[in-house]
Amino acid sequence: MDRKVWLVLGAVFAYLLSFTPCDRGASAQSPGQGASGKVIVGTFGGDTVKVLSETVDPVLAKVAPNVKIVYAIGMNTERMTKMRVEKDGASSFDIIHVNDRDMQILINEGLLLKLDEAKIPNAKKLFPSFRNDHYIPYNFSANVILYNKNKVSPVPTSWEVLWDPKYKGKIGIQTNLWTDHMYIAALLEGTAYQNNWDAGWNRMLKLTEQELKPFSSMETLGIALQTGEVWLTVTRRARAVQWAAEGGATLGNVLPKEGVYPVTFCAAIPKNAKNVDGAHAYLNALLDQKPQIGFAEVMGYTPTVSGIPLSEKVQSSIGFTDEEMKRIKPIDLIYVGKNDPKWKEQWDKKIISR
Repeated sequence: MDRKVWLVLGAVFAYLLSFTPCDRGASAQSPGQGASGKVIVGTFGGDTVKVLSETVDPVLAKVAPNVKIVYAIGMNTERMTKMRVEKDGASSFDIIHVNDRDMQILINEGLLLKLDEAKIPNAKKLFPSFRNDHYIPYNFSANVILYNKNKVSPVPTSWEVLWDPKYKGKIGIQTNLWTDHMYIAALLEGTAYQNNWDAGWNRMLKLTEQELKPFSSMETLGIALQTGEVWLTVTRRARAVQWAAEGGATLGNVLPKEGVYPVTFCAAIPKNAKNVDGAHAYLNALLDQKPQIGFAEVMGYTPTVSGIPLSEKVQSSIGFTDEEMKRIKPIDLIYVGKNDPKWKEQWDKKIISR
């Protein structure tokens, strides 16, 4: 698996350094022409649904004008719970958006439909090792330490900065990033790649001494950073780039010396979806260059397909250096998927509610 993911990361980085002209034929294909009816898309709110509605909707409307996209906004956990409750009936969703870790959980539980790639011709442009039989990855990033340059000194180089007492009361955390923080704690204990993340739990508990400030959405966390309410957080580089560009406090980001794992956001079709044809057409539109450019320019996420014409400025800001690429290492998603519910329960009770 390591070699496979390294091929992905290498391909993504090579792409960012050297633009390959877009194959204009990709957007011209019309696999969804016969699709119709509502496509209910369970997804994230805020900037994500804004980019989706402004980019995917018009692409799909050209080839499938009789399809109406309806967005159902909520948290990952809410969507996944609903899928479990509805597994023996008809699904409320035709498309579900979650990250690759949660997709693996849904695959393990047998809740996802195996995709018909003949109906998703744009999937041929995915970087090879991003391909999966059950979901479409549509953007990629990795976590960094995002910090206020005027308040945090020296420039942090390690995840250990989150436990530095001088930043007590000034560290923001997003409430749905329990897996990310469990990984960091295990990484510092030297057990993250031994599939023993529980070894970092005592370190996690010590994090509560920092009087963490929890945020339920990325957008509110971004505002808190820009206004100086918090000085440090763990977030995707994509978001770090976006918030730094929006103004307010001077923000910097660093990929710590201990490393990090890649995070991919994906879309899939529930096994019991009502509008399977419409859902396939939606997935194909999601990989069109318009939404790929939108996620890169608006939110700082790296495209998962080749040949996307990004500006030099965008390419340089959302990418990773050669040295950083060496520190981005894949995790065992099957191990994480099996243990994630337990970690979430611990996180909610002992970290967020404390």
